[in-house]
Amino acid sequence: MLDTQVHAAEKVKSIFNGEGEHQQKSKSGRFDYVKYDQMATQMQADIKKAFQNAEMHIDCLADGRAKSLALTKLEEAYAWCGKCIRDDQISRNGSAELQEERGDE
Repeated sequence: MLDTQVHAAEKVKSIFNGEGEHQQKSKSGRFDYVKYDQMATQMQADIKKAFQNAEMHIDCLADGRAKSLALTKLEEAYAWCGKCIRDDQISRNGSAELQEERGDE
């Protein structure tokens, strides 16, 4: 059992160090950058405007922990919206063109 745990730990370490065979891309495509199609681009622009409007209102509030957390959660929600848009595009089209220029190099 200990040998298996040591081997697993070494494998994980080599993945994070980008060594050898573990430097390969994820098979799931979960972490691939994709180019947005026209519908996804428009959705992202609309969502961005809404988030900028929310940010403007939050910025008017008194500084403090609550405001800081509100802005952090707004940033997190915006990032998750990007993931949703990406997933929706792939679902609609069956796949999406990759952004090779944003590769893993």
